Amino acid sequence: MEPRIKAVAVAGRRYPWAAVGRVRDALALHLQRLREATLVSSAAAGTDLVALALARDLGMPRRIVLPSAPAVFRAGSVVDRNEEQWGKLFDELAGGSASDLILLGSDLDAADPYLAANEEILRQALQLASTPAAAVALLVWDGKRRQTGTDYSAEFCHSAQARGVRVIEQIVAV
Repeated sequence: MEPRIKAVAVAGRRYPWAAVGRVRDALALHLQRLREATLVSSAAAGTDLVALALARDLGMPRRIVLPSAPAVFRAGSVVDRNEEQWGKLFDELAGGSASDLILLGSDLDAADPYLAANEEILRQALQLASTPAAAVALLVWDGKRRQTGTDYSAEFCHSAQARGVRVIEQIVAV
């Protein structure tokens, strides 16, 4: 018998606002059947914010992990592409209680705070699930590995697999 899924760690691409409907549809395929689980995610423009909004609409508990203070994160990962709709959604969703929001903060002892946030998302999901079999990592992206820089989506997938967490990949083309 398969264990009940208690936590869903979500990551993915930063999609433009025009793709919200497609990303939401892709996420809904999975989150509707996992609605008893807690969703753990960051809150960047794209997959993260769409997943958090859908989880809220489904009544799922949510935990947000940010690598920096909300205002700093908002400026660099939410409204940096001149799509203010993301900023409004971030303000609505990341304004939760302290138990819903985990700030890694400026004392973060990591070379890359975004990789550290990915690791914390997975750590939180595993803590909630208490076993890798009761956690799922949901990756919504275009399926194309970045040619330059760090590919945070691919790194999230590799880290989840290394921890024994089942990865569900959902491809959404832009």
